[in-house]
Amino acid sequence: MGLRKKTLITIGMTLILMVLIIYSITNTILLGGYANLERENIILSMDQAMKVIDDELGQLQTIVGDWAPWNDTYFFVQNKNQKYIDDNLMDLTLVNLHINFLLFINTAGEIVHCTYLDLESGRGEACPESIKKYLSFEGSFILRNESKNETLSGLAILPENPILIASAPILTSQFKGPVMGTLIAGRYLNAPEIKRLASLINLPVTFERLDSPSLSDSSKKAKQSLFMENKVAIIPLDENTIAAYSLVTDLTGSPILMLGIDKERTIYSQGKTDMRYLVYSLLIIGIVFIIATLISLEVTVLSRLVRLNSDVKKIARTGDLFAKTTMTGKDELFDLSTQINLMIESVRVSTERDRAILESIEDAYFELDLSGNLTFYNDAMSRIFGYEGQNLGKMNYRKLLDESAAEEASNTFQHLYNTGIPIRSMETEFKLKSGQKIYLESSAALIKDNNGKVIGFRGISRDVTEQKESSKKLLYMVYHDSLTGLLNRKAFHENLEKELSYADRYKQQRVVMYVDLDKFKKVNDTFGHDAGDHLLKGFAHRVKKILRDTDLVYRLGGDEFAIILTNPEETTPNTIAQRIIDVMAQPFYLKSQTIDFVTTSIGISFYPLDATDAETLLQCADKAMYEAKKMRNQYVIYQGNSS
Repeated sequence: MGLRKKTLITIGMTLILMVLIIYSITNTILLGGYANLERENIILSMDQAMKVIDDELGQLQTIVGDWAPWNDTYFFVQNKNQKYIDDNLMDLTLVNLHINFLLFINTAGEIVHCTYLDLESGRGEACPESIKKYLSFEGSFILRNESKNETLSGLAILPENPILIASAPILTSQFKGPVMGTLIAGRYLNAPEIKRLASLINLPVTFERLDSPSLSDSSKKAKQSLFMENKVAIIPLDENTIAAYSLVTDLTGSPILMLGIDKERTIYSQGKTDMRYLVYSLLIIGIVFIIATLISLEVTVLSRLVRLNSDVKKIARTGDLFAKTTMTGKDELFDLSTQINLMIESVRVSTERDRAILESIEDAYFELDLSGNLTFYNDAMSRIFGYEGQNLGKMNYRKLLDESAAEEASNTFQHLYNTGIPIRSMETEFKLKSGQKIYLESSAALIKDNNGKVIGFRGISRDVTEQKESSKKLLYMVYHDSLTGLLNRKAFHENLEKELSYADRYKQQRVVMYVDLDKFKKVNDTFGHDAGDHLLKGFAHRVKKILRDTDLVYRLGGDEFAIILTNPEETTPNTIAQRIIDVMAQPFYLKSQTIDFVTTSIGISFYPLDATDAETLLQCADKAMYEAKKMRNQYVIYQGNSS
């Protein structure tokens, strides 16, 4: 039997057998792949749902982290003053914080105060006994704050509903003790809250109590799987819907809730459609191929084609771009062989040219696989990272980054993988082999194989460390006084606006002190401007030493300074003003010169007592300062029109 008949018979039988095999195994291969993709997709959705819960708990931690280490809260737990309740624990406060209750418990485990709000109606109500009973009983886990800075958060089960809660030890504003008790904030995980959480991920979400006798059949199956240490249980509900379940634990790590989400099986349905198209396509292609073969295939063509194919495969396998195909004759196959040789030569020249270009550029060129391992890089890459002359091998890029930067870079590459949109500019902080840190500005794109499948990433990185440092220095110069190193007028106005906004939000007080140096002109006239500069720097140094870290001093220009007190209730402005006057009473020494005649005049204004905007508040302090300057070496508190 001739080669042509053997080939035709083999092709025909192979086609029939291939169609049968593909038809029988697509359910386990193709559909299995779509099913796995479907599982990965719903697991990603479950991760999003769990992240939403973590984010909500994080918000509660932020609330107790703001309220618990606060002087007002610290003293309230001790003296139970009504003013704290009237000023801070209004219904609107809980509405804005989006919580149901705030519970204050002293170190004896006694409930000092509980503020409760029905979020649906927006009305305050009496604190439910179930909350008091759960959160204040002796030995409650939520009260076990092992350190002064420890906050706890998690879920718990109450008779009426599960709750999201967070607690923090009650300390002073400086996070100092002794601990006076525990502040607890919580929110019910009821139907409206679940609906709100579901809207954040745009998927149906359910929560079922594990101790409920009426668990759904799918939840019972999922429960068995999850208690076998599986993080997520995937349960197909029917041909069109699939569900995922995961356990939610309480503060002690014990499972209390079953979190469930469900999605339409669009991926699986698409897989079934693709399977049918695949079978039809293969059948049609096979028939066309057989007909074409019957018309055009010749024995001599087949044999020579096999030899040509062997030559090409050998070149591809060895990567030897100097090798050639050995076809003879004067027909199309010979022409094809000639063209292949020309193409191989072109690839060789192009490869050498590309390599030469990559090695000549100053920027780093790199290629990564999907795991983040280096698969190719130029010499500039080694040089930038301090590995010049060494082989980086399959080093993972994460080893060159700290944890936070590695996570950010990983998210960026994941976004590139998901969307295919090239990264135009990504600035990242890297750590060199020597320990020095540098900043690289990178661009990156996907690497795909011949089938269009993503197999890695390629990109170019440029060292922008100098530009970064220059930018930091420029930013520092914009907001700092070059002589004293203090924040300047621009920083003062911006920070004052922020402080007043924060004070307005939390119903707090702020104080502005306007400070002017008396007889400073005499210093310049008598001793020279160098002496004046020395005195200004000395004054700045002395003032910073008597202020807390939270209170900042600014140089507005010349011999004028301003101070913002962020917590005037604790240290009165009068005390600070007197301290400034006292430190200025001490002489300044410059080589053989003693300057002991410079004093200070200080004007003080209060927010919101004197003004509710930054400009007016500063004007009030300025007016008070001029009143003080009439007397010299004094401070004056602004008295409105009576001044």
